Amino acid sequence: MTRRLGFRVVLVAGILLGAAAVNTSPAAAAGVFDWAKQSPAASPSARVGAAMTYDAATGNVVLFGGHDNAGVALSDTWLWDGSTWTQQAPATSPPALFFAAITYDPSIGKVVLFGGEDGTSVFDGTWVWDGTTWTQSPATGPQGRYFASLAYDPTTQDVLLFGGDYTSETWLFNGTTWTQRFPATKPPARSGAAMSYDPPGADVVLFGGASAGTSNARSDTWTWNGTNWAQRAPATTPPPRFGASIGHDTAANAVRLFGGDAGSQGLSDTWMWNGGNWVEQSPTTSPSARAFAPMAENPGTGTDVVFGGLANAGAQSDTWVSQLGANPPSPPRSPSAAAGNARATLRWSAPASNGGSPITGYIVIPFLGSSPLTPRAFNSTATTATVTGLTNGKTYQFKIEAANAVGVSSSVLTNAVKIGGPPGAPTAVTAKAGKAKATVHWKAPASNGGSPITAYVVTPYRNGVAQTARTFNSTATTQTVTNLTAGKSYTFRVAAKNAKGVGKASSPSNAVKPT
Repeated sequence: MTRRLGFRVVLVAGILLGAAAVNTSPAAAAGVFDWAKQSPAASPSARVGAAMTYDAATGNVVLFGGHDNAGVALSDTWLWDGSTWTQQAPATSPPALFFAAITYDPSIGKVVLFGGEDGTSVFDGTWVWDGTTWTQSPATGPQGRYFASLAYDPTTQDVLLFGGDYTSETWLFNGTTWTQRFPATKPPARSGAAMSYDPPGADVVLFGGASAGTSNARSDTWTWNGTNWAQRAPATTPPPRFGASIGHDTAANAVRLFGGDAGSQGLSDTWMWNGGNWVEQSPTTSPSARAFAPMAENPGTGTDVVFGGLANAGAQSDTWVSQLGANPPSPPRSPSAAAGNARATLRWSAPASNGGSPITGYIVIPFLGSSPLTPRAFNSTATTATVTGLTNGKTYQFKIEAANAVGVSSSVLTNAVKIGGPPGAPTAVTAKAGKAKATVHWKAPASNGGSPITAYVVTPYRNGVAQTARTFNSTATTQTVTNLTAGKSYTFRVAAKNAKGVGKASSPSNAVKPT
């Protein structure tokens, strides 16, 4: 634990001193989603920056800590069962803190909480909730920090931590040990990013945060595949923000993002990440603009629940649940894949049902063996797509998912295809004249197209006019072309052949005259 001034006061000012809340997002999607305010008999007190997540082992949402309207850190634990809040009395608890990171770890069947601050001190403790009490893990891990991002990584089956306290570190926790990772690519340093498990992409998605000061809100989107971070370039994206609410919506098979602080004002917009793009929602009712309000999966419905947070009026104590007016589509049908040169062409039929909301696009996830690669979003209703950037000679399969404004369908799997095409063009073609013949030599193509070269096709040109091509079923790069006319000028072009076909022809050779 390190001693330092807390981040809380700066962030509170960022929203309390802001102008009236506005929605600065692009045109919204059709309204098939809504928020509903709940009226439980009991509730946690008003608070900001509580840690909250869905505990799949018990079927409840667990909430811990936060700070009240006076900035005093809290240490109470509450459970939400979908309709009722119940305060718990665990035998042991973490210290009073706020802005801690939390997630459920299905690998150990428990909730993991890390870090946080109390306004004076920053904590580095790792705590585990087993449904009854909190236990501090003896694991030594990241330096103490607040406002880190925590989510379950389905690829490594570990808990993933990123950033916090303006760092750009990536850590994994396997239930007993923290391990720092050093990916080749990573998001810039930040605090307060929104991060969640992303079911359509079978990865983790991270959005926004603040870098080098609370006014520098970000709007970049990144995904983690278990090994490396990749920056995404969605067609639409929410405005910059930090301290946004984020959660995995099982009912929609998507990730929801709500509110946050733009640095000068609070936000009240709701967005959905479908694995490849952000889609704005148009609820008729919504929580007021706020930041630092935790979100989790709502028990029993698979939608989302949001509690409290910081609004212009101060700390809040209201509970909101998302509702769906339509469903995600059914999966695409009859998927197929055909290999090409460093690409694959996919075809499928539209879903049998659009779930009550128009199809907005499709998500394609390439698989190399059992490893998923970066999903590709096709924001079109077309039922064919070309996936480029593949490696010749490798075998791929593709999962295809349909998306609407509510969420994403389950996936269908194509046949396996070995990527490849015809070979490239031979180079450095030379010719040497002989008696009614010419000896032609060349260098093999730089690429065989992913399939071994089986033959070469040599085409003589007499005075620039193509003559009958000669096929040599050999990988030798020197061949003799016979039955040429003495005294006539010839050039030669060479093409390589493999199982995919005949590739592009080379540039012409030098001109020769057989004797």
